[in-house]
Amino acid sequence: MSGDGIEYNWYDILGIPATASHEEVKQAYYRLVRRFSPRQYPSDFQRITRAYYTLGDKTRKAEYDQARANGRRVTVLVDQAALAAEKDPQKAMVLLKSAVTLAPDMPRPRALLAHVLMRIGEFEVAERQYRWLVRYAPQDEMIRLRLSRRIFR
Repeated sequence: MSGDGIEYNWYDILGIPATASHEEVKQAYYRLVRRFSPRQYPSDFQRITRAYYTLGDKTRKAEYDQARANGRRVTVLVDQAALAAEKDPQKAMVLLKSAVTLAPDMPRPRALLAHVLMRIGEFEVAERQYRWLVRYAPQDEMIRLRLSRRIFR
């Protein structure tokens, strides 16, 4: 999902298949940047840059691919778990483990799973989830905020 609410297929924007290597992603990006200058085509240039930002990094690409493949199912599982977290943490944990299995590189299910694990007293397992989040999603402000809330409570 882009910032303007429109969902893009980053592979289509770069004109490459989903199986493209890192080198192919980079070549497609530079080819398009030469053709669409930021002054003449600002919105096209932004989309191309965002596509490269996502597909040019292994972690973001893995998260994007998992979101494309299982995004709706993971979103439903996480939303159901969020509703169940306060009343039935065990049910929430089962739902979140399923979401993490479907999309292990997406940070949102792991963040909520860590929260639920803390609520039920599974501190060691929660710590592993938080460590994963800090390592693989350090730029995510929501995760940093939640983690700081947990640490300083």
